[in-house]
Amino acid sequence: MAELTVQPHSAVPETTPTKKASSSMFRVVRYVLTRIITLSVTVVVGVYLTILIANMGGYVDNIQRAQIREDIQQHALNNPAFKSLSTEERNQLTAQMIALREKRVGLDQPFAI
Repeated sequence: MAELTVQPHSAVPETTPTKKASSSMFRVVRYVLTRIITLSVTVVVGVYLTILIANMGGYVDNIQRAQIREDIQQHALNNPAFKSLSTEERNQLTAQMIALREKRVGLDQPFAI
């Protein structure tokens, strides 16, 4: 009768647990990075849209410009030093003051910045 010889496990390739663990770890890291990138993009887009909607597409800037213009003109009318100036000088001085205040507030820059 023929004898069966049993060979040790060396004939069957073994998978090492470290290879499986590293593969699992790679998948977890890839998943976490994907989620972080997706979340970051979502937050940036959400904040941009919120600012755009809250600013009403630049309408708030127009409201601020009108408020500044009104404040400067009221100041010019109530200031006795302005009354002694000619109309042209008064208009030039108020225009300079309006431009200075708009620059200080940041209305001279585009909305996207």
